[in-house]
Amino acid sequence: MQVNYVVNLRGEREFFSLAKVLRSALRAGAPKELAQRVALQIEKSIYPGIKTSEIFDKVNKLLKKEDKKSGLRFSLREVMRRLGPSGFPFENYIGDVFSAHRYEVFLNRKIKGKFAIHEIDFLARRDQIFYIGECKYRIFPGERIDLPIMLAFYAKFLDLKDGSYFNLPKNIELKPIMVTNAKFSSQAVRYANGMGIELLGWRYPLSGGLESMIEAEQLYPITILPSFKGYLIESCSKAKLMLAKDVLEDSPDKTAKIINIEKDKILPLISEAKTLLND
Repeated sequence: MQVNYVVNLRGEREFFSLAKVLRSALRAGAPKELAQRVALQIEKSIYPGIKTSEIFDKVNKLLKKEDKKSGLRFSLREVMRRLGPSGFPFENYIGDVFSAHRYEVFLNRKIKGKFAIHEIDFLARRDQIFYIGECKYRIFPGERIDLPIMLAFYAKFLDLKDGSYFNLPKNIELKPIMVTNAKFSSQAVRYANGMGIELLGWRYPLSGGLESMIEAEQLYPITILPSFKGYLIESCSKAKLMLAKDVLEDSPDKTAKIINIEKDKILPLISEAKTLLND
């Protein structure tokens, strides 16, 4: 029986795409031959109405079985959702991502606009661009950032822009940017493009989304390491230890002390980080 559709994360039917599976494996760094073999195995194992999440799990297991490194990288989108449940670790993580791309970053500020005081997730400056940034973290698969969220953010930006706090030189442009681990609705994208709001999300913009910024500098979240436990996220966030490569910066004893765990629990994380980051 020919399979012509799968069920995506939003519960919608879509045609099964062998090419999409292949591209996903290649993006994770799998060798071409392995990626092709995995894609063909997936095509043989699916059935009408299979969920894309099940396909993801199958690809992930097949990659990890033959190439642990690409298997870990393939899980990037899923492990981003392990940064919760609150949005604060995600904000700290995004701060690290922008800092690694040579931005000067300031997190969690309260700033007076023309008419109101606003909580700002982050400010980021590089060259002639000064961003006012809003982070929107999503836990559940298939969630989108929609138009009302974009409208509220732009209203905040306008009040801040008209206030006296940002007294920037004329050659510095103040710009709004919204960052998410999810996707944007079509209406949100249309409005943002019209109003000059920069968007950074999963596979958006097409020229290079959040995943591209992460992969370019190997800025994988610490949650990508299989031995990482969810209860550690708060202590890691407070310690600003949000990247997988952070566990390699200091001695195992010091890192364990920083996040308040036993040394024998940090050692598997170090081993996995070396596997992930080794070129």
